[in-house]
Amino acid sequence: MPGMNGFECLKRLKEHSDFKNIPVVILSAFSDYGEQELAYSLGASFFLCKLSDFSLLKKIFRINLISTF
Repeated sequence: MPGMNGFECLKRLKEHSDFKNIPVVILSAFSDYGEQELAYSLGASFFLCKLSDFSLLKKIFRINLISTF
């Protein structure tokens, strides 16, 4: 993303009254625990590592997101 990273974008979304209640899913190529903690501390709803199998990713969303919200 030009101009800012995903964490800065998440921070700005959660600071804005029009967007702060929208669930945000972080999809990252990295599985670093520190990045996961940062994402959750900034208000992310879920943190997922990118998967090579798109059908598995869809299944994860279906199970976790739909049942949660």
